[in-house]
Amino acid sequence: MGMVTILLFVFCVVCTVTDFRRGKVYNALTFPSMLVGLMAHIVIGGFQGATFSLLGMGAALILFFPFFALKIMGAGDVKMLMAIGALKGAAFALNVAILSIFVGGMISFFILLYKGRLLQTITSIGKLLRSIIVSELEYEPIPLERCMMAPFAISITVAVFLTQFNVLDVSWLWIY
Repeated sequence: MGMVTILLFVFCVVCTVTDFRRGKVYNALTFPSMLVGLMAHIVIGGFQGATFSLLGMGAALILFFPFFALKIMGAGDVKMLMAIGALKGAAFALNVAILSIFVGGMISFFILLYKGRLLQTITSIGKLLRSIIVSELEYEPIPLERCMMAPFAISITVAVFLTQFNVLDVSWLWIY
């Protein structure tokens, strides 16, 4: 296991702890990790290394910025994925991004089940889908203060470990 991978694991675990405890992934973690990833790849591969790292950051930004813009995820989560892209490249970052969505969905399912809000959430999703299909129906979203939030860094970190150890490869979703 290389130094970049060890740095990635430490970075992800620290981000997960801060996100779980304080609800934030700090810039003091993400920006230096992006810079270290970029510098490491420049040292290792020169211009190609820089391209590898920058494409990784760009892929994560392009994929997850819309989720931030729609207030589905925080900016720290997007920057965390950008740092992962800087450290491990675009293919790794895309695999992590896709897996983190699935892992996040599974975590959310169990949280909703545990909190007794699964049926309410399914009903709300059904109303939303019906209002999209039938334009005359109005959808009343749940107020943000009543929404349950889960730290997404946990999902990202689980996805990093699944990807690094080739437990689950979802690259077939975006390669072909």
